[in-house]
Amino acid sequence: MQAIDNHNISEPLVLTARQRVVLEALRSKETEKYPLSEWYLGALYALENSHNPDRVSQAAHSLRELIEKLSLVVQGIDAQGGAPGHVGSKFRKMRNEIEKHILEYKKRYPGNWNDQKIIDNHLAKALQIIEAYLELNKQPDRRERIHRILATIDPMDSQLDNEIQEDKRDRLHDLWKNLEAFAHHASKTNIEEFGKCLAELERIVFDLLAPITAQDQEEIQAILRHADRTESDVERMFSLIERRGANFVFFFKYAAETADVTWLPLLKERGYFAHPPSVKQIGDGGVSFPFWRPMHYLAKMAAYAPDEVIELVLQLPKVDNPRVYSEILEIALRLPWKQSVQLKPKILESIDMEHGSLRNRYGDLLAYWTAEGQTSMALELTEVLVKFAPDPESADKRKRLKENPTDWAALWDTSLEPSPRIGTREYRKILSKGVRPLAEREPYQVVRILIKATDNMIRFQTHLDELDKEGDHSESWCKRLTRSENDYGAPKQTLVHTLTFACEQVYEKSPDFVEDLDEMLRNQQWWIFKRLRHHLYAQYPNEKTKPWIRGMRITISGNIVMNFSR
Repeated sequence: MQAIDNHNISEPLVLTARQRVVLEALRSKETEKYPLSEWYLGALYALENSHNPDRVSQAAHSLRELIEKLSLVVQGIDAQGGAPGHVGSKFRKMRNEIEKHILEYKKRYPGNWNDQKIIDNHLAKALQIIEAYLELNKQPDRRERIHRILATIDPMDSQLDNEIQEDKRDRLHDLWKNLEAFAHHASKTNIEEFGKCLAELERIVFDLLAPITAQDQEEIQAILRHADRTESDVERMFSLIERRGANFVFFFKYAAETADVTWLPLLKERGYFAHPPSVKQIGDGGVSFPFWRPMHYLAKMAAYAPDEVIELVLQLPKVDNPRVYSEILEIALRLPWKQSVQLKPKILESIDMEHGSLRNRYGDLLAYWTAEGQTSMALELTEVLVKFAPDPESADKRKRLKENPTDWAALWDTSLEPSPRIGTREYRKILSKGVRPLAEREPYQVVRILIKATDNMIRFQTHLDELDKEGDHSESWCKRLTRSENDYGAPKQTLVHTLTFACEQVYEKSPDFVEDLDEMLRNQQWWIFKRLRHHLYAQYPNEKTKPWIRGMRITISGNIVMNFSR
């Protein structure tokens, strides 16, 4: 800012090039009600008047008003709830009113409100004021209003890295607080310190309002193409991409498309890979899964700098955003198997999340690891993927059934419905594309995993008073033990069909484990496992199974249906 002492205030103010750009940017957004450019220009004139002892405070008032109304102008709406100070005054007045009415009303009830059921006009008025107070209290605070300013002015602000977004909010919030301190008379008067506030405001307004032109993107492209870039080029690049969300998106898209791996260490040093975005709550209880540009760039760079990418992925904090883990799955599928399996901890981490992964790639990854001979890794992943989760309403259903044990409608309504931890469509794909090929390689190990998963699934769908029985009603929910891969049954049917396939693979490819398999099935409680043994005996009659067949009898509800001992 130019020198301001002994300035003749009758002369027109000479603006710097940056100030002219800021003035025009404000002028392009202002309205008749909110003349942003006039407030800015008025602040500059007030500050230039060295004969005005209150110039700093007056300039600060104008600039603070400018910041407060900036988002309203851009959104095209009127102020809601007034300025922050007005809201605070309103709160104080309402609190005093509430206290006055409550204390006055309480005098009439010495019993401390006990057993008072009548609400007369006095108490009703106090309650109405409390309701109005609570409603007003929902108004956004200063930090939330700043968030809205940035999100409104830059529609792609959400694309920026979380830390960049937070830094922008902090800068604007700190500027607001500093201007507020200057605006109070005699609070702060240091002209040099205020000059720094003004320069910061001008920089923020320029970054937010000055139009993003093709020149920005051309400059980004030029720096990316320049192999011998200097330190100043790097600083300029980060200044450009942190300025607006559109520049941020353009940089990562272009760097990914051109496979420019040279920015990987620079981005890492700046912390661009340290803060993946979380799930965002939206209206009506919905959620959105933010796309993370740095993660997409990492996925593209995996082929060119695998070790560096793996290191960065393993250092990522756990988040609830499934888009992040979808990209990790993509990276694992693109890497050579020796490096791919290193990402197992992050892949297992994603399965515990509420939303899992957005893409059906778990089955592809199992198939990839199996094909590359990494069966131990594939088995560990399989054990987690095939598990069912209990019915989320199981406690409530058990309670209702206990209250109406003989009501058939209640019995039907309280059936327990466990479900895969992964989505239904994904679960079928995992079993068909991933687990079946693994069963062909390691049938007995897969059988052990699937027997445990099936047992737990049945327990999850069984009420407590039936847990000591062997009946599992599998004749109704899984009439056939085998089915074509192309058929689409319910997840629990698909689990049993895959278990049957794995058992058949043991008989065909690992005969040394047949006795162990038969013993394992005999030790299971549920009827489905007896059915499976009988199916295997029928499919593979041989010298080993004949003694089992002769000693076997099938019973349903205590009645002998078949007795092979005859």
